[in-house]
Amino acid sequence: MTMSRLKSKNGSVLVGAMILAIIGGAVIAGYLKMSLKEYQLSQRTLKLQSTMNLAEAGLELGMNAINTKNWTGWTSVGTNGRFRDITNIAFSDGRVARIRVYLEDFNSTPILAAEGRVVEPDGSELFKQVRVDMTTTGLFSNGLTAKDTINFNGNRITVDAYDSTVGIWNHTLNREDEGSVASLSVDNGALDVGNGDIWGYLATAGGSTYDIGNNGSVMGADTPVGVTEDPNRISNDFEANLPDVLAPVLTPDHITLAAGSIGDPTASWSSDPEVYHIPSFNMSGSNTITVLGPTILIVDGDFKLTGQAELNIVGTESYLQMYVGGDLDLTGQGVLNDEQNPEAFQVWGTAASGAGQSIKVAGNGDFAGVLYAPNADLEIKGNGNVSGAAVGENITLTGNAAFHYDLNLKNLDSDGSYSISRWRELRGTSEWLDFSNTTSLANSISPL
Repeated sequence: MTMSRLKSKNGSVLVGAMILAIIGGAVIAGYLKMSLKEYQLSQRTLKLQSTMNLAEAGLELGMNAINTKNWTGWTSVGTNGRFRDITNIAFSDGRVARIRVYLEDFNSTPILAAEGRVVEPDGSELFKQVRVDMTTTGLFSNGLTAKDTINFNGNRITVDAYDSTVGIWNHTLNREDEGSVASLSVDNGALDVGNGDIWGYLATAGGSTYDIGNNGSVMGADTPVGVTEDPNRISNDFEANLPDVLAPVLTPDHITLAAGSIGDPTASWSSDPEVYHIPSFNMSGSNTITVLGPTILIVDGDFKLTGQAELNIVGTESYLQMYVGGDLDLTGQGVLNDEQNPEAFQVWGTAASGAGQSIKVAGNGDFAGVLYAPNADLEIKGNGNVSGAAVGENITLTGNAAFHYDLNLKNLDSDGSYSISRWRELRGTSEWLDFSNTTSLANSISPL
């Protein structure tokens, strides 16, 4: 009786152990299957990323060819196309890659399309395709551009855009939602809008973040009602080339400067425009400098107009180009640009990187001008309309200014190079391009 019971217990234990073993085996098998699936998915993701890297490399090849005008290795397609095919790119794991790039209408508004394709050892293929629309670049492709920080320190500063070829800024008749503000800094918070309103675009570099106050906004005409920070108008991949500036080498008409009229078109000078090259300048009191014609002013050191001193640019044919190596202070009565044409007043900061240049500009009422000082701390003070564009290492807007970016300045001092205006991955059969047929490519590419 006792022996029978022991056999029964032993049998129960054995059955239980077998059941646990089966369950454990199923769990392990399921885990291994899941792990294998995850591994396969991760490997596919990695391989797809390699095809995207190849496509991006193709875009770089295309952009370099456009900007250097070097078409070695490219073949012509029709009248406005170029094509390049790079084959037999070998990976150490046995995969073989290929890059194909097509460029359309490279003389005006280039469109680049690139494909990265990888053939696996088993013959299967993976690919990615990318398209970019390009645009010519100038030093003033944005309204406000800084190497480092941009701060809106005023009371409800606003930014928008207009076209000076149409006329002066007008809220109803001449106002555009392209008031772009951009920083090349990769530091978080380098671009601080505060409670300002940007009717246009905001861009930072390197994935860095920006700061917008509770009452601030970045919007456009196409922004949905109720949205104050439009994600379609905010980007974090901004790139720009902001080269140093050298003062032009010109024979001066004058080596001194005093209050009064300059650039007089009725006078007979050895050059046109009239050229001043001075070591430095400092004027205060209630003195005025009036620009009556085309004038270039080269200042090796500091230039300061303080107190009640002011600078006036008068007449449709008058302009002043200032090249300043030291600090610039125009915060007296400020600058009065009679025709409100930003191109008529240009400031070029010629200080080298690390020189610690400071540029301060104030408007006597409305201010219109172009400011380019990539190595300077740039401060714009205004209590009215500020029209034009500005580039600095650090930019601060103070007062109660409304900044209006002049779209006519986009190609001012353009070096003829191109940059990306739109980037888009092509997805699905409705968008994929046939890179095996250049005729098909030419017929498939068109502006967005």
